[in-house]
Amino acid sequence: MVATEPNIKTLSKSFLTYSFPKNEKRKEAVVPNDLIQQLTIRVNQLSEALKSKQERMEKMISILEQITWVSNPDAEAMNLIEGIVKDTIAYLDIEESFISEVKPLAAKGYVKKEFNSFIGAYDDLKEALLDIKSVFYTLPEDKEFYAAFKKLEGL
Repeated sequence: MVATEPNIKTLSKSFLTYSFPKNEKRKEAVVPNDLIQQLTIRVNQLSEALKSKQERMEKMISILEQITWVSNPDAEAMNLIEGIVKDTIAYLDIEESFISEVKPLAAKGYVKKEFNSFIGAYDDLKEALLDIKSVFYTLPEDKEFYAAFKKLEGL
């Protein structure tokens, strides 16, 4: 097989058909300013949404922490606590879906700081929920804990 020297004129024309097709203008190869502005607006909106969700979770955590101090709840109080537990679980499920949508963007560097703060609040909310479950469901069923609790309560 004989190798032939490539024709630079033919290669140049071929290259130009890919780098700047006839139906595209050279100046359109640059990302338009309005597209960059829209992207910036959307990133800022996502950042604000993450901050807002984090603040909401922090308020929920504060309330859950206060609930753990409720002592000797009656049946009505336990029904209210059960409702709060169910609402918190539903809320966490929704946020878990949100996390799976936003995580790829955060991994690429968009809203990374806000996302990490949001994840911290999400984890803290899950922990506060576990505390509620422990205080009102798990520990009262533990006879040794209950006996020790009653002993301390009598002091």
